[in-house]
Amino acid sequence: MGLFIEPPTDADRGYLNLWEAKSNGEMAIRAALEELWVKYEPYADAGFPSKFARHPDEHFWEMYLTVLLLDEGKKIRPRKDVLKAEREVGPDICVLEQGRKVWIECVTPGAGKEGHPDSVPELGGKRTLHAAPRRQVELRITSSLKQKRDQIRAAREKGIISAEDVSVVAFSGANFWAQSATGGIPHALSAVYPIGEEYMIVNGDTFEVIESKYALSTKIPRKGGPDIARTAFLSGEYPELGGLIWSRRTIGNFVGQGCDFVYAHNATAQTKLDAKWARWSREFLIHTTKDEYVLEELTQEK
Repeated sequence: MGLFIEPPTDADRGYLNLWEAKSNGEMAIRAALEELWVKYEPYADAGFPSKFARHPDEHFWEMYLTVLLLDEGKKIRPRKDVLKAEREVGPDICVLEQGRKVWIECVTPGAGKEGHPDSVPELGGKRTLHAAPRRQVELRITSSLKQKRDQIRAAREKGIISAEDVSVVAFSGANFWAQSATGGIPHALSAVYPIGEEYMIVNGDTFEVIESKYALSTKIPRKGGPDIARTAFLSGEYPELGGLIWSRRTIGNFVGQGCDFVYAHNATAQTKLDAKWARWSREFLIHTTKDEYVLEELTQEK
């Protein structure tokens, strides 16, 4: 069976557009999705095409991530080997390694309630300048991170995830990919570490930039409630998580594009992935000293 089936009555509008595929762009996206499906089908839950038709963004993310990990040479457990209890409680993806498993829970946060000051705002059609909604994106990430942490904790308590295993949360920014564009610190990193605004130290005589640093910022401000700590990966409250994956790839912008995966290691994790476990687009470690936090971005192999 192919990925695109006769649409159910409650199919997503975007899915219907791709099912009809009237434009060259839509035909190219549909063909690329079918190519992903050929690789992903042995790892997919039963009824995946029907679920994809109703919630394409969420299910695309799980499929896309799985296929890229397969292309990296990772050994992923096929669906036929997943026990019923693990399907109901365990994370979405299980990577098999010698002596342990790497569990990956996928999540595609929504933008929040439309019009709420803490939700990610829609991009208007008018060409106007406005501040990038970093705060709102960070809030969407921290909210989902806590929920997924609790799910992984429950899976550990049930014995599905062992003490030697590594658990990772993989975030898709599909619902606010344009609003989260940045050339600096990725939003997912500043949501879990106290990284504030970047500032420069400048030579007063030559105006040459001597050094760039980031201000310490321990809270994400909220309009509709108490501020949220941006210290999840330093506080010790998320030891179950080895780190997080962040991507802005969506159904509409993955064709012909390379991997954009960012990986942020959790400094307080009980079990962690090795550095350069995969060929991430960007990878970050945090080193703590007596006086400061040192952010290290690892050089990626080409």
